[in-house]
Amino acid sequence: MRKAPGALTADALEMTLAAEAAGVRTQVGFIYLCNPMLELARDMITAGELGEIRGFRGIHCEDYMADARGAFTFRHDPAGGGALADIGSVPRSTIRRDGSAGTGHATIRGS
Repeated sequence: MRKAPGALTADALEMTLAAEAAGVRTQVGFIYLCNPMLELARDMITAGELGEIRGFRGIHCEDYMADARGAFTFRHDPAGGGALADIGSVPRSTIRRDGSAGTGHATIRGS
């Protein structure tokens, strides 16, 4: 499944329930999580090489919305999460996977 799975939470929930009812497994692919740089960071965090992780600031930049003449997509619609649901999910998924190593939790704040 490609993120965002639906424009609204209700859409994503409908797809989730349909998949569960059909006995189908789903997943959302975050290709950036396979980046060797992130693998190295995760290994360093897990090994304790960086000490206690007390904060994380993730930035993910794209330019495909820079042209005002471009097509209107879900990324422009804040009702469905807008760009935060798409681009913002990259650093969020990174901290949820790597930043909570050793602590058991991660706090995520949108801006």
